[in-house]
Amino acid sequence: MLELKFNLKAKTGLITDASKVEERESRLRKEYGKILEYEKTGEPARFFELDEIVNSPEFKEKRKIINSRKFSDTEAYDKLMAYREMKKSRPVAGYFRFISNPFFESFRKIESSDEVKKFHELEKYVRSGELDRIKKMKFEDTEAYEKYLAYKKLKKSPDIQDYFSVKSSKYFDAFKETENSEKLARLKELEMFVNSSDFHARKKVLSSSEFKETDEYKKYEEYLHLKEDPKIIAYYNIASSKAFANYKVLADSPDIMEYEKLEKYITSGEYEKDKKQFEIEKATALHKEKEYKKLKNSSKYKKYFKLRGSKDYEYYRELHNSDKIKEYMELEKFVQSVEFRELKKQMQSRNKFKNSPEYQQLLEYSELKKSRKLKWYLKLKDSQVFDEIRRWELVFSDDFLTNGLNREKWLTSYFWGKNLLNDSYSLAADQHYFTADNNFEIKNGVLKLYTKREKIKGKAWDPSIGFFEKYFDFTSGMINTGESLWQKYGAFEAKVRLNASPSVYHTFWMVSDKMVPHLNVFRFSGSNKKQVNIGGLWQDESEPDRIKKTESTVKGVDFSRNYYIFRLEWSPEEIIWKINNNVVKRERNKAFNKPMYLIFSSGIAGDATENSLPVSFDIDWVKIYRPAGKQITEEN
Repeated sequence: MLELKFNLKAKTGLITDASKVEERESRLRKEYGKILEYEKTGEPARFFELDEIVNSPEFKEKRKIINSRKFSDTEAYDKLMAYREMKKSRPVAGYFRFISNPFFESFRKIESSDEVKKFHELEKYVRSGELDRIKKMKFEDTEAYEKYLAYKKLKKSPDIQDYFSVKSSKYFDAFKETENSEKLARLKELEMFVNSSDFHARKKVLSSSEFKETDEYKKYEEYLHLKEDPKIIAYYNIASSKAFANYKVLADSPDIMEYEKLEKYITSGEYEKDKKQFEIEKATALHKEKEYKKLKNSSKYKKYFKLRGSKDYEYYRELHNSDKIKEYMELEKFVQSVEFRELKKQMQSRNKFKNSPEYQQLLEYSELKKSRKLKWYLKLKDSQVFDEIRRWELVFSDDFLTNGLNREKWLTSYFWGKNLLNDSYSLAADQHYFTADNNFEIKNGVLKLYTKREKIKGKAWDPSIGFFEKYFDFTSGMINTGESLWQKYGAFEAKVRLNASPSVYHTFWMVSDKMVPHLNVFRFSGSNKKQVNIGGLWQDESEPDRIKKTESTVKGVDFSRNYYIFRLEWSPEEIIWKINNNVVKRERNKAFNKPMYLIFSSGIAGDATENSLPVSFDIDWVKIYRPAGKQITEEN
């Protein structure tokens, strides 16, 4: 029925040209774009918002309430009363008296200065008693001076003098070296031997010459030799002195250690350093006292301490940076503001509504209502003329304005050939071979798929034996979205010119991962230029070995003379075929329920004559839409 209707329109010249269909859609889209741009300004939304507000019962009731209100009923009045009450309070009044004092800025600088910190430190020091203690103190009362006296006393001691006379003797180093030496021990051993009765008895018995031959004589000679040793002589000079006895008593004793400690303290400069430090400390204390008195008696500090001792200072400390004073300042700012004065004036006016925000809303609403642009918008916004535009969302398009084919969008061989073989192929029954690069060109914004007579060797597919190589007499071209877009449901359209050759077909079709389901947006054979076939193939689950099909023939125009826009709209409920916006077929079939990709292809369908080739399939543009608001998922 729909095919006949198209045929009748075609015969009576009522089929709109593709260019006019495009022009009308462009005009509608432009108009719709203006609507969307106007909506972005927020003006329509504001109008609807205001329309709802000003025409509501609540708005009318509010108007009555506003006109009946008194100033004393407002929050502003409550704030004014709160402000006046706070202003009269002693703490707040005292706070502002304090900060309005002419000396206040100087007071703040003094209070936060290092100088006032120093003053308080000096005051604490002066009052601590430390100053009086240092002022009364004399150097003779110090520990340093006591050490000095102890040192002088020890230095005059005869025992100490004896100790150091021995220690400073020129023989003392030799004495120290010999005191515990083997040489002195040997001398003492020989001395005992020489003075023994055995030695003297032996010497008496032997003659002088005989005695000289004995060991005793050798020891005697050794003894005499050691007695003459200078270090031995030096040792005995010290050891036999009168002072040596005192030296032995004092050596390593606490007394001599104390003396040496005091001597080091006095002679090293530590004593003089402590003496000088005492003088500095005393001078520093007197300087601090002087500095404190100077600050205390200055007019600046007298004013500072007088203000600091006032009751207002207590109020200031209590309220400074407090929430209460912040609240007071906010209230004061409010009651002195233009906003408050205007509000008070409004509330004392007879027509309070004119001064209300609600009245401004009413004025704004009235102005918007007069707007020509809004009137235009209100007239068009719910118009059914934009239903189709609102219904769809563009997800894929190509107008072929680039120098070469966009390989990110289009594959030029069967999808499974690319993915399984990385090569092109044709079906075993085909007379033509689909080349990957040689049978298309883009010219003046139109993609041309060529079918040519030329011999070529390529792969063919036979379901019973698989892929094999054969020679083809013809070549052709195809493009598809197998690697860029598979989609379940939507609108799929293209503007094409179907140049005719008796033996060549052109087709725009859609297929899933197998040959069925399969939808023909159109199939055109050059043997009959005034018709196209449309429809689809599917497989019923209850009859897996049988392929079912639905097919219609649309007649009435020479499809090879002009461009036509072929469109297929596919939803879960229905599939609709259109040509130049005329519905030519409807199909309610739920078997078409898998994502598909688009294919445009040409090929040989009969015996080709030499003069009828090459012939092209011209594609001006391709567009794919999805239902507006629907997200693309793996399934669709």
